[in-house]
Amino acid sequence: VEPHPNLLNLQWIISHPDMVTAEELAGFDLVYAASHSWARRTTQRWGIPVRPLLQCPDRRLFNPDRGEPDTGPELVFVGNSRGVYRFAVRTAHAIGAPLTLHGNDWNEFVSPDQIASNGLANEDVGALYASAGVVLNDHHLDMRRDSFASNRLFDAAACGARIVSDPIEGLAQTFDGLVQTFSNEAEL
Repeated sequence: VEPHPNLLNLQWIISHPDMVTAEELAGFDLVYAASHSWARRTTQRWGIPVRPLLQCPDRRLFNPDRGEPDTGPELVFVGNSRGVYRFAVRTAHAIGAPLTLHGNDWNEFVSPDQIASNGLANEDVGALYASAGVVLNDHHLDMRRDSFASNRLFDAAACGARIVSDPIEGLAQTFDGLVQTFSNEAEL
């Protein structure tokens, strides 16, 4: 991202920290990151002040009034594959969980009949989360390593959903026990 000269330039890194360089951040007046630990380490490593600013939901779209609990899918995952058989989806399939999957690029990993849709409008996701039995979450490897909590967690929590996720540092403190974690098939 190129900053604009003669303007106040802010950068907010919300995901995929491996794509960010010190040279990119150096041109910004203020830099934020959706991870406490990455902000601290990056400030120390690159000498560029990075402040933590976690993600947040749009409360108009993500709130408990969007749906009636337990009237939707038993277990739902909304997210794209991005060329990876994601941990949460792979684990749910391995244990035969009744997963409802919404997102792109899954045909390589699951049969077409296991894909409910190629994606949902953001306006529809809150109703799905509020009505689901459980919302399933995971993080891409760089986000897990650097403790960037998926925005899916904030959106689902705002809907009052039950959430299960792979563990990342700071998850228990940020969500105060609202998110249950799993590291393998037995735990899921």
